Amino acid sequence: MTTSSFLDTAVEVAEIEIHGTSSPVALPRTEAELMALLADLRRAREAGSDFRAAFLGRGSAIGWCAPSLAGSFSGGSSSGEAANNGRATVWISTRSLVPDGATGIVEYVPGDGTLTAQAGASIETLRAAVREGGHRITPAGPRSGSTLGGILASGISSVDRYAFGPARHHVLGMRIQDASGRGPTRTGGRLVKNVTGFDLHRLHAGARGTLGAILEASLRLAPVPEAEVHVTSTPFSSAAEATAAGLELRASRMLQPRALFVRDRILHLVLGGRARQVHVELTAALEHLDAAAPHHGEDALDRAVDAARRKSALIIATAPSEVMTVVEHIERALPGSAAGLHIEPDAALVEMDSEGLRASLHGLFESVLPALDPSAVHVSLRDPSADFAQLRDVLRDRHVAPRAASEWMRRLQSSFDPAGVLRSPDFPPQEVPAS
Repeated sequence: MTTSSFLDTAVEVAEIEIHGTSSPVALPRTEAELMALLADLRRAREAGSDFRAAFLGRGSAIGWCAPSLAGSFSGGSSSGEAANNGRATVWISTRSLVPDGATGIVEYVPGDGTLTAQAGASIETLRAAVREGGHRITPAGPRSGSTLGGILASGISSVDRYAFGPARHHVLGMRIQDASGRGPTRTGGRLVKNVTGFDLHRLHAGARGTLGAILEASLRLAPVPEAEVHVTSTPFSSAAEATAAGLELRASRMLQPRALFVRDRILHLVLGGRARQVHVELTAALEHLDAAAPHHGEDALDRAVDAARRKSALIIATAPSEVMTVVEHIERALPGSAAGLHIEPDAALVEMDSEGLRASLHGLFESVLPALDPSAVHVSLRDPSADFAQLRDVLRDRHVAPRAASEWMRRLQSSFDPAGVLRSPDFPPQEVPAS
């Protein structure tokens, strides 16, 4: 790690791997340094530079974002690097805003079940701290290698989203540094009873730093359950059969699972709550499933999160009523490609192994998507590998976004960042009206 000069501001720089390429990342130590970096970029943009800023924590979720050009810190870009909308990207990490040896916790109120922490705080540290007070950060999300700000900016939820909803529903407030040159702004509050105003913090959750840098976030926590158990079925003969079993359990209303998903033809259930309730639900589940020995204990949910984790996936989101149709089409066109299914109360996510799809991606567009109602599905890509760009470009060429949606996203970012200092979202192509 060295100290280098970036534009007019001296800042610490580290090298991290982004989409298979070692790239420099600025590590401001204070919020004043961060503001100075953004001011330098704003002046550079006014002078005609093509640099834009992109924020990250430790970079563990960088594969969820479009590959971008990590420019040199001398004002030019290196040859052979990928481009993001034709512009060079300067990566800025918020992890060093938490001093060495500090937890990053601003305030933890066990009686109110709330936590306020700096965005650069380690998620492992935060989870350990609230666990001692009888709480859990929800949804579970990644267990290691991530910062709080990175998880929120990436919009990452986990298997317990079935019971608790997406991560943004648990954000009470944030402090945000936008690219305007003004100081940080606050939206929402730190305590449940003090939350007022517009929920702009929910807009920043999942925006991937394209509207500003998250500096601090306040979360509503969930209590640690009295009992918890992870149930896994024996493998079904096909993903469609496992999906049908999961949908049947969901429709029966016998259970109130914390998580319900399929991974590699195995149905997973996480049950939690009071011990008596969990015992009754477990008995009902075992009557309907040929299952392995259930795993009880505090790490039951963690085991489920590990089982569900997949680095590379093409994700088709649809309503639960449509999920069997989606899975059956995938099974017929691309046998074995439906690697996972996450069922939620109002949605279902079908994951396809993108490693296998590289050899037969055309099958998705020629045989699967044309058979589905385009208004009922949404396709997205998660892949941190070096050849992300090739797979993404195929997806962009074939999957067209409605003109209204793309235009809305552009107008939203321009209202937060009129000078164009921050990296643009990787907008999909717009529909072209028939002439």
